[in-house]
Amino acid sequence: MAVALRLPWCTTHAFARRHVTTARRLDPQRIRNIGVAAHVDAGKTTVVERLLFFANKTHGMGEVHEGAATMDYLPQERERGITINSAAISFEWKGAHVNLVDTPGHFDFGFEVERSMRVMDGAVIVLDAVRGVEAQTEQVWRQAARYKVPRIVLANKMDRDGACETTCVVSMRKRLGATALCVQQPVGEWARFRGAVDLVAMRKLSWPERGGAQLGREFADEALNADELAAAAPARERLLEQLADLDDDFAAAYLGAAPVDTAAVKRALARVVLAQVAPLPGTRPGVPLVFGAALRNTGMQPLLDAVVDLLPSPVARAAVLPGLLPAVDAAAPLVALAFKIQHDAMRGALVFVRVYAGRLSARDAVRGGKVQGVLRAEASEFAPIAGGACEAGDICVVTGCDGLRTGDSLGAAAGALEGFAVPPPVFSVALELESASQEARLEAALAIATRDDPSLSCGADAETGQLLLAGVGELHLEVAVDRLRREHGLALHVGTPRVALREHVAAEAEAAFAFDRPLGGARAYCEVALKLRPLADPAAPPSVAPSPALSGELRAALVAGVKAGLSRGPTLGRPVRGVDVALVRVAPDCPAPAALRAAAAGAVAELLRSNAGVAQVLEPVLRVTCHVPSASAGAVLSELTGRRRASVLAVDAAGDDDGDDDARVVIDALAPAAEMLDFTKALRSLTGGHGSFASAFEAYDVVPEAVLHKMTM
Repeated sequence: MAVALRLPWCTTHAFARRHVTTARRLDPQRIRNIGVAAHVDAGKTTVVERLLFFANKTHGMGEVHEGAATMDYLPQERERGITINSAAISFEWKGAHVNLVDTPGHFDFGFEVERSMRVMDGAVIVLDAVRGVEAQTEQVWRQAARYKVPRIVLANKMDRDGACETTCVVSMRKRLGATALCVQQPVGEWARFRGAVDLVAMRKLSWPERGGAQLGREFADEALNADELAAAAPARERLLEQLADLDDDFAAAYLGAAPVDTAAVKRALARVVLAQVAPLPGTRPGVPLVFGAALRNTGMQPLLDAVVDLLPSPVARAAVLPGLLPAVDAAAPLVALAFKIQHDAMRGALVFVRVYAGRLSARDAVRGGKVQGVLRAEASEFAPIAGGACEAGDICVVTGCDGLRTGDSLGAAAGALEGFAVPPPVFSVALELESASQEARLEAALAIATRDDPSLSCGADAETGQLLLAGVGELHLEVAVDRLRREHGLALHVGTPRVALREHVAAEAEAAFAFDRPLGGARAYCEVALKLRPLADPAAPPSVAPSPALSGELRAALVAGVKAGLSRGPTLGRPVRGVDVALVRVAPDCPAPAALRAAAAGAVAELLRSNAGVAQVLEPVLRVTCHVPSASAGAVLSELTGRRRASVLAVDAAGDDDGDDDARVVIDALAPAAEMLDFTKALRSLTGGHGSFASAFEAYDVVPEAVLHKMTM
């Protein structure tokens, strides 16, 4: 039997030539913009390291446990062994130009996934083959679906004891509502896993143990013998039947007299992948599933093949989403989106941009400044793009546009592109400098941090005057503070995390306040009457309706005064949300903006005082998904519904409910953020370290009277 040893198609080390990029124009049909996402510890970054190595982008494979991963370059990432910052890199594979973004797996950094998915044309979702779909897998799947990003799935860690194809398929169906299409059949079980049968081409792909001397670069691609053919035939037939059920054109070929060829199967798979995000005539959605063991350097090249063959180009995706995306046309006016900003000590703001149409070139004048440089991201490094232009469909980094913000549109259709949701702050910590001499440096550092990461915010506590840094979770804030200390040399004292509470007034009211005191050497008198009306959403940002008769300066003063008054609620002094404040009258005509601002703030304070009896305190509620062993489910449920004040929404088996002692249970619940502060430690104790959970902001809800009584004691 002839055995072909397959090597990567490219034999040059592009990463070693990082300061030279291709001068030819990219054909957008060749581009693949992909994100890689997973639950934490599914092996995602290890997968990415192998993809870069086998594509000859890097000389070696950095290991996460050694703190040497190419894409995890922040000190905080290398110390914790997790991805915190989404990182981009580009490489070539079989004639395609792949822009890959490695995204975080920890739910505290879900905004990094959110903004990355917004500009991707495809995604690889990595599963732990032992556990299947986990809590954060569901979250990243929803994020990809929200932005209509087609997905393929890799079942990683097939070499681990307990790895199971069925676990992955069933959990995808139950937890994601996805029809898994197994395009491979694993070869060998657990420690004996050596590769897979390609059910599309009907070839056996096998790797030596841990990749052998070539670290997985060489692998055997061979024909199946009679026994192997007989073993693989049912799985191939099942794949073809699934495809025939999902794609009418393929069904016609499958039911015809002639056998279907490899190319026809690949075309059908590509169509069902694209059908995940848009209705296609005669095609229903399906999700290809491939298998691998990244740490053993096994199965990664077929994953790259699947990225090129099955995930769409920018042209193909735009064609099926005409209402969402512009056509990919280099001759059209510029349409682009700034999706990420990263501060660089030498270059200033590095703005990551997805170009949808037109070209973005050096010296172009765009919203936010004049483009000085157009760069290609290489993880922590940046290489100039030859020719100084980014083509339609491509992703680049630009310098010189310090006025841009995350989510800004560039070009002729500025503002027309849909942005992305920034999660509201859930936790905050008080920051205090050891030395007042660092105040200016802290102010500049916080401006950089909140610009780079809009899910961070800062402001002064209305009651104590303390500086508060707010974010999505405890780890999010811990990392942010660590970066302030390391990158900006700040000596900070940090308070205990607390929940970002809000207040709401649930009844209409009207009140007036007169400002009467010396101002600027002369008496200033201004009386303002305001009307407050509750909004349907008690957590919505407050709205202010000033009179159109006021001049621009006076209108701004009124709005500022109202917002200042709403910064302290009547119960706990927390910001007031979910109200509309309208101006009733100003008497007399008030010429001094400062007096109008003070009178408006006083009127709001009077409104809140007079309605303290109908005021509500709101707390952030998280959607919590726990994946736990069935033996621990009762204890976890008791913990959630008892101490954590959670409302359980559903309890389901993660896979087939066959009574297996190793079976896992999925618990969906809503829980107040305040009660989840130390849940990680509790879950570890209750499950013996075998449970995982993810959480995301769901809504604000009214704090129960009994809990509020404890808060006000």
